[in-house]
Amino acid sequence: MSSPNNLSLDYEALAEKKRKALADMHRGEGSSKKAREEDISEGIMDEIMQAMNYGGRRKSSKPKKRGRRMGSRNKLSPKIKSMVGDATLHYGNGRFKEAISVLNEVVKLAPNFPHLYLMLGLAHKALGDNKRAFQFYMLAGLLKPKDPDLWKLLFTWSLEQQNVSQTCYCLSKAIIADPADISLRFLQASLYVELGDHQKAAESYEQIQRLSPDNVEALKSGAKVNLDLLL
Repeated sequence: MSSPNNLSLDYEALAEKKRKALADMHRGEGSSKKAREEDISEGIMDEIMQAMNYGGRRKSSKPKKRGRRMGSRNKLSPKIKSMVGDATLHYGNGRFKEAISVLNEVVKLAPNFPHLYLMLGLAHKALGDNKRAFQFYMLAGLLKPKDPDLWKLLFTWSLEQQNVSQTCYCLSKAIIADPADISLRFLQASLYVELGDHQKAAESYEQIQRLSPDNVEALKSGAKVNLDLLL
């Protein structure tokens, strides 16, 4: 199979098709990208406040998960807590450049704290620098491989950037983070078909059938792809 970067694809049509498919499959979740961005930004502030021992977490109707929360492994020193507090104050008051300046120094001292990169991403996005925002979100994703919302957002952004190889990577990471989300596997199978990789598309449909044996769409699409392999 040729490298995705070498394939001649109608990138905009592919992005539009996948955006529509993602919206259709997640209709019950509301406006997927906007809602996911809002959830992530609220979560960043929650986690930062918890790590700084402010104790100001929002009340949630969701049941608490057992185990250690992200950020609790690496305790922040008083100096870093003070700097993060300054950055959070700058961000909350719309002083995004000042927040970025402080956070750039903080990540040198605490490079394994993913929410700092997410906050940097938010600040850059607020300034209209979506490229830098994406880069920082990717760094956070690498430190939070089990965060499905973050990887789904990165997948959507990758589509908008018309970067096929990056889209495939983020989609694969989203599936690993949320293996029960069948809609992601449908998107992956469809993407493989458009890339001309019918073998991987067939494998994706087989995975869907194992997860949902009564899924007629997966059965029909899988049969069609397998037939294409024989031709």
